[in-house]
Amino acid sequence: MAERCSPEALDALALELRAALSGVGFVTVAGALEPAQLELAAELRALSRALFRLPAPQKQALAMVHSGLAWRGWFALGDELTAGLRDQKEGYYLGVEHPDAHPLVRAGAPMHGRNPWPPGPAFERFPAVVAAWMAHMRRVCELLMSLVARGLGLAPDYFARRFGDEPTELFRIFRYPPRREADPDAADATDAAWGVGEHTDMGFLTALLIDGSPGLEVQDLDGRWLPVRPEPGRLVVNVGDMLEVWTRGVYRATPHRVRNDALAGERLSWPYFFDPGWRQPLDPIPRAELSALGGPSAGSGRRRWDGLELASVPPGTRYGDFVWAKISGVFPELARAVEGRPESTR
Repeated sequence: MAERCSPEALDALALELRAALSGVGFVTVAGALEPAQLELAAELRALSRALFRLPAPQKQALAMVHSGLAWRGWFALGDELTAGLRDQKEGYYLGVEHPDAHPLVRAGAPMHGRNPWPPGPAFERFPAVVAAWMAHMRRVCELLMSLVARGLGLAPDYFARRFGDEPTELFRIFRYPPRREADPDAADATDAAWGVGEHTDMGFLTALLIDGSPGLEVQDLDGRWLPVRPEPGRLVVNVGDMLEVWTRGVYRATPHRVRNDALAGERLSWPYFFDPGWRQPLDPIPRAELSALGGPSAGSGRRRWDGLELASVPPGTRYGDFVWAKISGVFPELARAVEGRPESTR
């Protein structure tokens, strides 16, 4: 991996990464998965397929509504919304395990708590496999984060310091069913084909493992949709809204979407989100520190899928406030079922 490179090589790699992430905003990363991680990925795939093949009552027992503010567990096909439309995917939300005595759990902060796990010997290794995968993804993202800082002429640990002592780490397992399982109430076949419609990720960096199936598309600066070809042994990495906010648009949160065109085959994916600590402020990097880059940002003036102007995020906004407002719109029915608003996000 790049962590074994010389400082000069790291600087060159950082500039190459900046060019990619300030343009299309997506890159594929080679060398991040060594043999041990490839074996781990194979086990993760097998466990994920077994999870989604469970009978509906067993999956319902793991539903997100049972975890309350921890926001963990299974959701059914069509439960998640993007821009008001029901996604044609089912999924499983996970994260770093927090004990009941954790300060943010005690304060009622959303997305903090314990993961629900399917019972039985077939899933005995599921917690350990997910924890090991997330730990490796964190190492990958920490390295990429240092390269992002280098590409901006900042100290390599700039973002690590801004993230705080406890970054927010989220992990998802998504299943995009074959077209024959798509929503029969969709307006037409085109609507039913979208596993998830146009959107940007709301955090900092996303590191995505996919199962080799096509379907992911990203939008370039000219508004064209480009397919991302899955490559064995590589991760797909993209910028989220928070990195665009912090860098004043130099790094671009790129719109993307997923369509499963297969009539019979399913598509699985495993996104890992590496974000700031829950109470960290989202104030952009001071302009003086970015002045050396010059010129307008790559993303300035473009129309966002949700109509939000990221530059208008109020000073002092905390990550928790921003992400909770966004994710509540993704699961409005579930959000209404959760009582009160936690003190920790105010």
